[in-house]
Amino acid sequence: ALINDGCTQLVLVPMYPQNASASTGTSLAKAMQLIGDRFNVVPISTVPAFFEDAGFLDAQAEIARPLIAE
Repeated sequence: ALINDGCTQLVLVPMYPQNASASTGTSLAKAMQLIGDRFNVVPISTVPAFFEDAGFLDAQAEIARPLIAE
């Protein structure tokens, strides 16, 4: 539907906080399979895993801090 509506590029964003073949790998493989079945494939990029990103870790710590303090 996105390509039919004029999408010229796809950015895949796995929303898992870990990088594991069972989750991230499976999701990306399925997306590539679905996209690859098309005759005209648009450029595709993937946002890398974010489990070690300082912003993600800080946000998780902020959420957990009040719960740990209880």
